[in-house]
Amino acid sequence: MGTNYYLYRNPDEAEGKHVGKCSAAGLYCWDCHQTLAGGGDVKKVHMEIKPLPACPKCGKKVALTPWLSPKGNLLKANEFNPVLVQLGLQKPGETPLPTGIAGASSFTWAMPIEEAKGHTLIDEYEQVYTWEDFERKVLAYCPIQFTDSIGVDFS
Repeated sequence: MGTNYYLYRNPDEAEGKHVGKCSAAGLYCWDCHQTLAGGGDVKKVHMEIKPLPACPKCGKKVALTPWLSPKGNLLKANEFNPVLVQLGLQKPGETPLPTGIAGASSFTWAMPIEEAKGHTLIDEYEQVYTWEDFERKVLAYCPIQFTDSIGVDFS
């Protein structure tokens, strides 16, 4: 599951070139820029590997239950949740960037970043983004970015 992004084209034209895909990527320490997913290995964030119980850099512990936010409160609409974004229940960029240990998203690039920069983009749900909006509303919430699929046809 995830959201695909494309270069924007006139609606009468064929679908634009695939820019990449945003996906939920598990727990992340936003203060230390360290994934806890995939056993702490950024290359394994999308594998079924138990997350680390604490940040290996600062030691902050994971204190989550399915119904609680990273801050221990009931999930609120104003707290970023990458799963809710992927389900369409929360729009990208409408919440403050997280701090401490919280969920994160990843972005897998399908084209070189330089080719996408400056262009208008559209997601698979027909939401249009200027490049600046895309950086602020999508990429800012994707601290994990992969470039190993550039040139590969995927969705």
